[in-house]
Amino acid sequence: MEISKLVYLLLLRGVPPVKVNDSNTALHLLPPEYKVPYGPQKTEDITSVLNPLFTFLDAATPAKLIDNQSKAEIKRQQQQFLRTVLLTP
Repeated sequence: MEISKLVYLLLLRGVPPVKVNDSNTALHLLPPEYKVPYGPQKTEDITSVLNPLFTFLDAATPAKLIDNQSKAEIKRQQQQFLRTVLLTP
């Protein structure tokens, strides 16, 4: 082994390891400092989030589809689109 390599290795032995942080490491190389809660979701969890959202949007959106002759609201299951008009407040 060459003397310069030996001196270099001896000098490195006395250097403490550098603590990895965002000032000396690229951010995409750092592990997250928080628990990542991602993973497979249960149907009940998804439903519990989406149902209040749907309820709010349904109440906040006043436009409805109605039958032009009978003025009855068109429900999702009905397929009578020939006489359908958009009712807005």
